[in-house]
Amino acid sequence: MEGWHLAVVLVVSITVGTLLFLTGFLVLLFSIFARISGWNALVQRYGAAIEPEGKKLTRQSMKVGPVWSRFDVTIVLSAQGMYLALEPRLMPKLWVWRPLQAIRKRPPVLIPWYEFKAPREGWLFLGWQAVQLSIGEPEMAVITFPLGLYKEMTNYLDTSAVAETGGKRH
Repeated sequence: MEGWHLAVVLVVSITVGTLLFLTGFLVLLFSIFARISGWNALVQRYGAAIEPEGKKLTRQSMKVGPVWSRFDVTIVLSAQGMYLALEPRLMPKLWVWRPLQAIRKRPPVLIPWYEFKAPREGWLFLGWQAVQLSIGEPEMAVITFPLGLYKEMTNYLDTSAVAETGGKRH
């Protein structure tokens, strides 16, 4: 009977230890992604307390630096600027994924339209046509938007942020 208790304690200990290790590893990984993408710098400069009124687009994709957020970005196009909120959706119906979602969630930002500069061609996953825009001067981050989303943004962008890509203001 004592061997059975020891086996249970060992299995539970290994399972809990593995889960704690993986959680710590994922926290570290997502922190590194936030740093190398430039998201941390964006939050420091453009952190948003509330979501502005405007055209809301959910489940959008984009890249911030080299880090892709696929179908988990909420964007609001407002007169004040572009509001970006990363809202990870990893199997949302399973409660076990909720802690991972909380770890991945980043504070939202509201980037004024005049901060978008230097448009150039880019690409997203599997060759999606996209446009890269520099944020800030000096450049704090580069955000790559799908071409369809970029076309919606052109009504708000400064002319210098649309001229080089052939985008047209409506």
